Amino acid sequence: MSGMSHLTTSSVSTPLPTNEVADLAQQSEPSDEDELDDDLESPRGIEKKGTLSKWTNFFHGWQDRFVVLTNGTLSYYKSEFDTAFGCRGSMSLALARIQPHEFDNLRFDVNVNDCVYYLRCNAADERQGWVEALEQSKAARSADQGYSSDVTSLSSMQKATSLVSINSAISGASTSSKAQSHRLKEKLLEMETFRDILYRQVDTLQSFFEECSEQSNRSANISDIDAKQELQQLMERGVDFRGEAMTFKATMAGILATLNHCNELISRKEDRLQKRLEKEVERRKKAEIAARQAASESRRRLFAGGPDYEEGPYSTLQEGDFLDAIEGECERLERQDAYSEKPDHTESDDERITDEMCADNPFQNEIEEKLQENLKYCYEQVGHSWSVVHDDGDMKVYRRDLEEGGVVLDPLKAYHTVKGVTAYEFCQHFFDEKFRMDWEGTLDSFNVLDRFGSNTTVLHQVHKRVWPSSQRDVVFVSHMRDLPQLDTGKEYGRGYVVCNFSIDHEKAPNNGKYIRARCNIALLAHTLLEPSVDGEVTRGQLSCQITYSANVNPGGWAPPSVVRAVSKREYPKFLRKFSQFVLRTTHNQPIRISSDSHIHKPEEQLESQ
Repeated sequence: MSGMSHLTTSSVSTPLPTNEVADLAQQSEPSDEDELDDDLESPRGIEKKGTLSKWTNFFHGWQDRFVVLTNGTLSYYKSEFDTAFGCRGSMSLALARIQPHEFDNLRFDVNVNDCVYYLRCNAADERQGWVEALEQSKAARSADQGYSSDVTSLSSMQKATSLVSINSAISGASTSSKAQSHRLKEKLLEMETFRDILYRQVDTLQSFFEECSEQSNRSANISDIDAKQELQQLMERGVDFRGEAMTFKATMAGILATLNHCNELISRKEDRLQKRLEKEVERRKKAEIAARQAASESRRRLFAGGPDYEEGPYSTLQEGDFLDAIEGECERLERQDAYSEKPDHTESDDERITDEMCADNPFQNEIEEKLQENLKYCYEQVGHSWSVVHDDGDMKVYRRDLEEGGVVLDPLKAYHTVKGVTAYEFCQHFFDEKFRMDWEGTLDSFNVLDRFGSNTTVLHQVHKRVWPSSQRDVVFVSHMRDLPQLDTGKEYGRGYVVCNFSIDHEKAPNNGKYIRARCNIALLAHTLLEPSVDGEVTRGQLSCQITYSANVNPGGWAPPSVVRAVSKREYPKFLRKFSQFVLRTTHNQPIRISSDSHIHKPEEQLESQ
């Protein structure tokens, strides 16, 4: 019974044998001999190579890289001619995941843990060839190095974790049920007592039976009377056979009762352990689900620098996240622009702007058409289809919702009044490219492609990247012209208009590096003068009445709600910022109503005031 007691207690409290965990470790870790065999048997030589587009970062986007697959390792170089100077990066394919993109049939991703290569081919067949070559190289590499597949590896991890979880559940159950264990020990001690009694009874009965056997052997040579006398003497020596038999029976009954009790205790304990184990398994399942969700979220944050988390047809960003990112980046650019130094412009030395068209201007007819179209558009009153998106005293901004093919093309019209400047000064600062970098905070660079006379310029502008949107550029003609004086009697001097509209130009082809936006913008301005008693004209009497219209096709794949939210916020800010720039630049400067005339010198204005 002591052996039984030892077996029972060890089954409850003894942890699982460590040889099972050791076996798992031996299965998951290759030996040094296997690694040596890998080095000797691994395939050598280049398996596949070619030039692919690789996602680098948000600023440079997709760049051509020379990619080489050799010996189960994927490496890339800046170009085919840089292979002698070492690769820029590489990864082993033994544990890599090769994922063809779900929607983009030219793209595939290769990642190991937190390292990801986003690659694009020029054709779908080329992508399929690369994916097959990578999978074959991965399989060969995994087989050589003794690595199992991801599923097998995960199964081994789950098996090892299950053993630990079961062991923990059993140990926890043993600790939490001390009272039941104490009762079981008491019963086992009782069984040891019954065992000692039973041993003594068995010894007594065994001695009695042996003497009876000897007496039986001798009875054949003696008379019946002598046999009876010897049996009588044997009984008189103190062996109560009937009493011993009854005691033996009672002892066996006690043993059976105690065993039954022990069995009940063990069964109840087993039920409790089973329930604890089920709870442990359930908790483990929930923990695994939470771990997978956390891993997915961490991968999402980790790979937020990839092409899936920027503007594009396959972007995984939600509209709310997209808008938050855009607004945050715009605020950063504003702070950066606020701290940048601005040049102190003195009196403009621009050449005289005239209405005369150059004879060799190829855009003359298009300029006249766009100019008349925008003038008609600016002078029209807003109707019921327009909605007010900004109303702040001297500025009102209207918008009319318009979409084509999922792209937002909302026309916008703004009315604004700026005191202290003339129409010429306002339009001249908007037209002259030398001021453009000072008031256009989103501008990264620009280039003058052509110039036709003093009033027509062809520009190529590249705007700053505002993550997660793509970088954009625009090629447009900018034309400035004066207008006939209005019949209201309040206008001072002539009005001016600046018309900017997109064109295609051979000096700035759309090579796909940027998203090419299209625009049709007009800035119309008239100068109003408040009468004075002494007849002197000062800036305090001047006000510029402005009508600004914009019809912009941003292109790309930005969500419509994001485009509308950004335009609602940025257009009024742009008008305010540009107005303040003109006021700051013309302060204490002569009042100019045209390019060849002005009213006063600054000192004359001070004397008149």
